[in-house]
Amino acid sequence: MADRSSDPPTPAPGRSRIAWIDMARGVSVVAIVTLHASLWFRAPLIGEDDSWASAAWDLADDRLGTVRLPLLLLLSGWLASGRLLRPEGGPKTRIAVATNAWLYAVWLTVYLLVALVVTPYEIVDPPAHAGEVVARYLVPLITPLWFVWALAVYNAVFRAARRVPPSAVLGALFLTGWFLDLTHGNAAEPMWMRAIRLAIYFAAGVFARDTLRHVVERRHAGPVAFGIALAAAVVDRVTPAVLHHPLTVLASVAVAIAVLAALRALAGRDGVRVPLQWIGRRTVGVYVLHPPLVVLLTAACLPAREELAPVFGTPAGRALLPLVVTAIVVASALALQSLLHRCGLARVALDLPGPWRARLAGDHRRPGAPARRPSPADPAHDA
Repeated sequence: MADRSSDPPTPAPGRSRIAWIDMARGVSVVAIVTLHASLWFRAPLIGEDDSWASAAWDLADDRLGTVRLPLLLLLSGWLASGRLLRPEGGPKTRIAVATNAWLYAVWLTVYLLVALVVTPYEIVDPPAHAGEVVARYLVPLITPLWFVWALAVYNAVFRAARRVPPSAVLGALFLTGWFLDLTHGNAAEPMWMRAIRLAIYFAAGVFARDTLRHVVERRHAGPVAFGIALAAAVVDRVTPAVLHHPLTVLASVAVAIAVLAALRALAGRDGVRVPLQWIGRRTVGVYVLHPPLVVLLTAACLPAREELAPVFGTPAGRALLPLVVTAIVVASALALQSLLHRCGLARVALDLPGPWRARLAGDHRRPGAPARRPSPADPAHDA
């Protein structure tokens, strides 16, 4: 997350990154930005309409939920598995927990300040006063930062459960998610409940990393996995609601395998690999920066809604709008992340402060000596 420059150095020998893992992280974080561009920008500016473009985006927002967060969580667990399962991984796990907790606190403060200025709730639920905005943001896990909070909890819990049989952990998480799905139904899902329900994907990355990689690298893995996902989705539509959770988990894991297999096949194409891998090594900055960027862009465009109607009002404009906003937001997030590195602020905004990191790592260097700071290219410095 934080380093001396915005460009990560070459990994040390023996610790090289898998290109298609970084590419998949890039795909998943861009998909999350696209979702929020659709929900927070397209919907407020266009409103409800019955055009094919809006219907297509509503369907895409729903269907892509099968892969966005499950894939990102699976990859996070995959990259964290070494430090979580190895006996000597304690210091790195403590750093990961503290880093995510720090990022949650820092960026929750930033989100609150942005909300006080532009009040994003005006889009759907106007607050009565600034104090209400503050109260809403103090409610735990009300923002997309729930994912960062969840990573802190996952790291702590799975490190503590490393001696528990993986089948027991995965089984318990599966049954818990099934119970929550049956008892909560289609009601609005609190973020803490989502974190529990989705924990199985992080756990799959932690405990089944080698199996997943073996499956992904098999011939025809992509088409077979995609076929399984499609079949699960079809069956889900015609079977009782009691089977929704197991079919969703099956479809999500299958789609994740299909995406990974496709990206592995494309890793040899520089035109695809280079940009996705570059974004994939900067997912933290893109993730935490994109919500305020989308909100600020929406707030800037809402007053000019009538003037922009000729552009947004056409079918092509409505179809392309979320993609254009995604490109603007991702590019802006990457530029701001680079700026934070160049200004030295990334050491606080995108990483745990050095003295705290050194203390958690048990670094006993002489006073004043710089502590080693893992770079964004360090596989252990993630999730």
